[in-house]
Amino acid sequence: MKHRKQRFVVAAVGVVSSLLLIVGCGKERTDEAVEHHPDFVKRATEEIIVRLDKHKVFHAGIKVEPVAKRSVSIPLTLPGKVSFNERRLAHVTARVGGRVEKVNAFTNDRVRDGDVLLQLYSQEFLTMQFEFLQAMQRWKRSQTGPSAGGFGPQAGGEEERSSAKALYESARRKLLVIGVSEDDLAELESAQTPKSYYDVRTPFDGIILESKIRLGEFVQLGTELFELADLRTLWVLADIYEKDLPHIKTGMKASVEVNAYPGSWNGTVSSVYSVVDEKTRTVKARIEVSNSNGRLKPEMFCTVKIQTQ
Repeated sequence: MKHRKQRFVVAAVGVVSSLLLIVGCGKERTDEAVEHHPDFVKRATEEIIVRLDKHKVFHAGIKVEPVAKRSVSIPLTLPGKVSFNERRLAHVTARVGGRVEKVNAFTNDRVRDGDVLLQLYSQEFLTMQFEFLQAMQRWKRSQTGPSAGGFGPQAGGEEERSSAKALYESARRKLLVIGVSEDDLAELESAQTPKSYYDVRTPFDGIILESKIRLGEFVQLGTELFELADLRTLWVLADIYEKDLPHIKTGMKASVEVNAYPGSWNGTVSSVYSVVDEKTRTVKARIEVSNSNGRLKPEMFCTVKIQTQ
């Protein structure tokens, strides 16, 4: 009896499972038939269509144009580094030998074009001034009368004037070469008294990067005294990978960003270098940027974005 009951239960479970399977298959076939029915497809399609009138299209900024082939701007992002503008970088050296009597500028000082950086007592400078004054006096005498040798204008005056003028111009050029200004020469001609000290002046506005001289030192011709840079314009050197070289050309616009400050600096690609760096396998592109606010510092790392076509 017990075994008959167990067989009955097993058979009942089997019948129920078969019925559920048949019902499930029938439901799947029914759902599939509904989804492919034309009315259902039409309703589903109508639900995903978005219709806009002209007013909505205008305010949404949607424009429709014919398909065409054209160039578009694609920003290329490159690593780079801020560098000095080599055209505005100078080593101020001694043009005459002498002893440093006064120092007016030191490291990180801002200076203006023509400022006196230091003064030298130079015997060589004094000699040049005396030679200039003597040549000037001789040139003036040759203009007004016969030469010192007793020759009149007919005998040798023209030759004397030519010689006196040549000596005067030579003495004048020597002073200009060592940095004496036209104003200083005019003052020397007027006063006819040599200056006691030679002034070392700055060639342009900038910042003293390094002062290499101290009070009382004796310097020789060519001794480096100061390193000067104008930081109002800087160069940014971007690294171009070889695959991107065909897309970079001079004249392209670029923007420079640094981590220290928000915003960007705009510039122009002024040069693409001609040599590939053997270590990084990149080529330098030089971008000139204005740095009037002084925020960019040479040796800063930066990101350069160039609008390529």
